[in-house]
Amino acid sequence: MDAQTSFPKLEHIADIHLDLSPALPSGTTPKGTTLWIPITGGTIKSPSPSTTSPKLNLTVLPGGGDYPTLHATDGVLSLDVNLVAIDEETKDLFRFQNSGYITLDEEVSALLLEGKGRSTEFGEKDVRETITCNTGSKDFGWMNFGTMVAQGRLLERDGGLGGIEFRVFRFVAQV
Repeated sequence: MDAQTSFPKLEHIADIHLDLSPALPSGTTPKGTTLWIPITGGTIKSPSPSTTSPKLNLTVLPGGGDYPTLHATDGVLSLDVNLVAIDEETKDLFRFQNSGYITLDEEVSALLLEGKGRSTEFGEKDVRETITCNTGSKDFGWMNFGTMVAQGRLLERDGGLGGIEFRVFRFVAQV
């Protein structure tokens, strides 16, 4: 690599908290076992402290969900999350589509599939996503074309999976 080569950096732009209802199995397909996990609410906020202005302060609307597929022989759960959030101040809507993977070890499998376990910490387990956004927001229009990735952690509630949190980053070119 020569001295002229520069690599993009990651900028922490948001923290997502999603509240989830218990998973509903929807059957086995040739691609794996599918589930439906309803999203009952949550928040998407700029990290604190944040250097960006204005700050994200979104409320996740109920009705979205994750449609994951369990690939048991590969030890992976593939994620397919769709949700809508609103900026309560401006009334701008944001539609997010997230796809990613959770690597299933014994502890994660127990929490996700058996309703037993504990919350995890960021970086402790392999929970990752790519995120796209569609919004008419003038302040956050850049999100329509941003390349965003996220690292997640699982939240235990009443012995099972009750929520998930993501730290969201965007790629920023080094000029």
